[in-house]
Amino acid sequence: MSLLSQINSLLHKNTYEISQNELKYIINLCSKIAVAILKKRFVSRCQYFLYQDLTFQDIASDAITLLFLKSNSKDSIPIRKSLQSWSEPIDSEESAYFFLSQIISNRIEQEISKKLKEADLSSVRFNCR
Repeated sequence: MSLLSQINSLLHKNTYEISQNELKYIINLCSKIAVAILKKRFVSRCQYFLYQDLTFQDIASDAITLLFLKSNSKDSIPIRKSLQSWSEPIDSEESAYFFLSQIISNRIEQEISKKLKEADLSSVRFNCR
């Protein structure tokens, strides 16, 4: 399976037409990308996460889950909306990986902020960028 074909499938098929295998492939890939981003960006600069009970896989799963949950009002998943609003063409494997990396990176930033607020550490400044 190529990522480009999976991205095109997400973009052009109705949600109910996307197979479980297609969805599983994309979700697993997103999870791997998210863990890699977390390890690269946060392990060396943000020691707070090393002392938590959360693993990078836990944070990655929490971050990407919202990309694949259908909203109540639409028969669509949020990753499709991101695909539709993406301004650059996704016409190669590289551009498909870039797209996923960007939206996953944004979701990780949101998830990290949420977890810091939940831990009531929003007043503590961490250098996580």
